[in-house]
Amino acid sequence: MNFAERFGDLFERGEREQARELAKAVLRNEPVNSVEVTDTAVHVETPSFHGTHQVTTTNGGAAEIQRQGTYRYKSEAIDLSFTTKTMTDEAYEQASARLAEQGTHESNTIE
Repeated sequence: MNFAERFGDLFERGEREQARELAKAVLRNEPVNSVEVTDTAVHVETPSFHGTHQVTTTNGGAAEIQRQGTYRYKSEAIDLSFTTKTMTDEAYEQASARLAEQGTHESNTIE
């Protein structure tokens, strides 16, 4: 059974917490399709999920990416979102590089 089938099966049986845990495990291992950076958020797209991590600004004007983000499963048939501290290294590196290009990123993050 592939991820989508297993995930849908758990969701339909009302086992939402198990579906969330499965989703988090898949998210940690999926490739990153795209990373979009705005002044206030980092938007991460993977094959199965769309996620948002907040970007905060310190008193010194540096941008910090919050590792904790909210992700939503892309299927319209299953309405599930979850909060996780999962931001893949690939997504974080892309977001950090874009913020550094803007001259606003510090290397530390908020956990």
